[in-house]
Amino acid sequence: MLTWAEIQEHVRAKYKLAEDHEDGFKLVWRYDNERLQQIFVNCYAALGEAWCNFTSPACRRQDLDPATALERSLNFAVGSICLDGDVYVVRYSAPIGSLRLPTFDLLLGVIASTADHLEEELSGGDDF
Repeated sequence: MLTWAEIQEHVRAKYKLAEDHEDGFKLVWRYDNERLQQIFVNCYAALGEAWCNFTSPACRRQDLDPATALERSLNFAVGSICLDGDVYVVRYSAPIGSLRLPTFDLLLGVIASTADHLEEELSGGDDF
C-alpha cells in the first residue's frame, strides 16, 4: 500500500518541484508549445485514511459561467471543476492507499493537461 512518504520520495526523484512542503508540493509542467501549467498536490486525512488531492488552476471566474463549468466537468475523464475564490480549478482526490506510482503520475499529467486546455480555450492566456 502506497504512503505519502513514498509519493514524496518519488516526486522528489522524478520531478523538479517548484515548492515542497511536508504535506504538499507544487509542480509546473512545461508543454512542447511552451505553455506552463501549475499543479498542486497535497495530503490530508478524511474518512479515517490519508488522501491525495490534485488541484490545477484553469481560468478566472469571469471566463466561465457556472452552468457551462458544470457541463464541461461532465466530460472530464478524471476530476471536476471547482471554484476556489475567483479561480476555477480542476480537482481530483483519491485515497493514497488505492494509488500506485504509475497511476499517480498519470493523474498528475491528466489534471494539469485538462486545466491547461480549459485555460487556453477560454481565456487564450497562460496565467497559471
